[in-house]
Amino acid sequence: MESNIKIAASNSIRYYIAALITFFVYLSLTVVATGAFTEVNGYTAYNAEKNEVLYHYYYADGEDTKRAEYEAQGIEVSTVPLRSEVSGGAKIFTDLTGQVIGGLVMIGFIYSSLYKLGDSDANLAQFNHKVLDKLRGLKIGLLMVVPSFAAWIIAVIAKVGLISGSWYSLFRFMSYQTFTLINVIFGQQTSTTDVITWAQLFLGLTVLAVPPIIAEICYIMGYKRVNLTSKLFVKKDRKI
Repeated sequence: MESNIKIAASNSIRYYIAALITFFVYLSLTVVATGAFTEVNGYTAYNAEKNEVLYHYYYADGEDTKRAEYEAQGIEVSTVPLRSEVSGGAKIFTDLTGQVIGGLVMIGFIYSSLYKLGDSDANLAQFNHKVLDKLRGLKIGLLMVVPSFAAWIIAVIAKVGLISGSWYSLFRFMSYQTFTLINVIFGQQTSTTDVITWAQLFLGLTVLAVPPIIAEICYIMGYKRVNLTSKLFVKKDRKI
């Protein structure tokens, strides 16, 4: 058990680094998609001194007469461009691309460690030095997501009203490796803990099933000596 905890701890760090990388990758893709698939169609006018919204103006509405009225009152008007919405197709493409990259990063970070562990355990079991625990990868995967489960428990406590704060956002961010599943369950926009429903909160636990399943698959591939990389290279060499 102690060995599993140590292995899980090191892989857990990699798992949450993958969440951070996925977040920045998706943020970058969103910026690119916004620039490539939208256009400026107006602006939001602000009171520069008080930083409060005065009105929204769209080019399709014709000449902006409100700005002159506010400026005549001595109000300094500043503007921020308004862009059109990203199309559904572009949004799906961005989400899928981000999720594929995030998923590959997550798998890449934990694959080698658990594959080698499975291979090592198979060698020890072959020479009767230990009994092979075929669910060891799953157990390690469950230990990996203990911090996320702790964040979920805190979100439940906040939902009950015993503590304040949007603790759900922490759980969401820690699970960013699977952000498409998070978006399906909770919606695209980050919600506060008091807005999400109990059903959504408990469905959110399904996100924590992904890392243990991946960890178990990697471990099984190790003790069965299923090396996808070698197989791909061998097939390419044979074709050549």
